[in-house]
Amino acid sequence: MQAAMFAPRARLNHSLSNLLSSPVVRGGLIINFCYSYFAFYCMTWMPAYLVEQRGLSLRQSGLYAFFSFAGIAVVAALAGLAADRLIARGHDAVVVRKSFIVAGFMGGTTVLLGAYTRSPQMALFWSVVSLSLLGLVTANNLALVKLTLNPKQAVGLNTGLQHLATSLAGGVSASLSEARRSV
Repeated sequence: MQAAMFAPRARLNHSLSNLLSSPVVRGGLIINFCYSYFAFYCMTWMPAYLVEQRGLSLRQSGLYAFFSFAGIAVVAALAGLAADRLIARGHDAVVVRKSFIVAGFMGGTTVLLGAYTRSPQMALFWSVVSLSLLGLVTANNLALVKLTLNPKQAVGLNTGLQHLATSLAGGVSASLSEARRSV
């Protein structure tokens, strides 16, 4: 048993360049960047928008932001459960998870309906709905990128790359949010 523990391991061929050449990894980077950009942008832009453009108090704005992001959490849990059940019934895991991701991003675009409505109530409604629907992406993207498609030997490196995309999205969205406010 001890000999097996100290036996030389096979050289892993999961370098950074190999991971970046994978369309699966690049797709995960794009998904993480887009998801995080939208979430961070809403965190930095939405409170100011609701106060300055829709006339809410800062307290009311915080309450709607809370319900929007709580919606992501609730929908993420339910979407993850629903996807797991579909997969357990024999549906292809990749197709199921990708379908939830596409539906979540499409649902997230409903924020545009709120931006173009004259009604403050409808703007608030679409704010909560769009972020809640983004929850369809959350659990399914994590499962797809980190568990379903990722080579097990490269989980750490791939996770680091995915978080790099997330961090870059945070910086870009905060910069653009502030730039938009100063125009």
